[in-house]
Amino acid sequence: MPLKGESPEKEIANYLLRGKAVITPTDTVYGILAIDENLILQIKKRVHSNKKTVRLINSISQIENSVPQDLSNLLNKYWPGALTVIFKGKGYRMPNSQTLLNAIKIINFPIYASSANITQNPTVQSLKEAKEIFKNSDISIEYIDISEGLKPSQKASTVFNYDTKEILREGEIKYSDISEYVNLTQE
Repeated sequence: MPLKGESPEKEIANYLLRGKAVITPTDTVYGILAIDENLILQIKKRVHSNKKTVRLINSISQIENSVPQDLSNLLNKYWPGALTVIFKGKGYRMPNSQTLLNAIKIINFPIYASSANITQNPTVQSLKEAKEIFKNSDISIEYIDISEGLKPSQKASTVFNYDTKEILREGEIKYSDISEYVNLTQE
């Protein structure tokens, strides 16, 4: 159990480091967080899918490969924020939430994340709804309300595949925004 009065970022970090999943609001939608990607896939009941989770990071330096200058410029403009980037086959996002950024800093490595829903169903709109939807899960889930006034926008992040120069899902960050930094035409 977290200590009474423990900060939300420490509470999140402690649960994750103990192998639990956490559902909490993010700057975009409610999310499921875990250190083990398979835990999230089990909770979401996602089987036989090539769709994976994203790594939440608190610094561009946590991306596993050296980042090209055009991508670095794009990330410096829109991170932290509602942009997920696939680079070298892995998805990364830096959330616009100081609590989540601090939790990642405490853990000192990326956290896996995905929208809080059962695969093919809408994302939950509240922790109350999440508790109802996931109440029969075999996986231990903690529900943490970040008390920083964070209200998810309810609009999922833009997903940009840098490897293929494709926008897989357009959110608040538009094609035209990304094309200012990265040449989106296939070579």
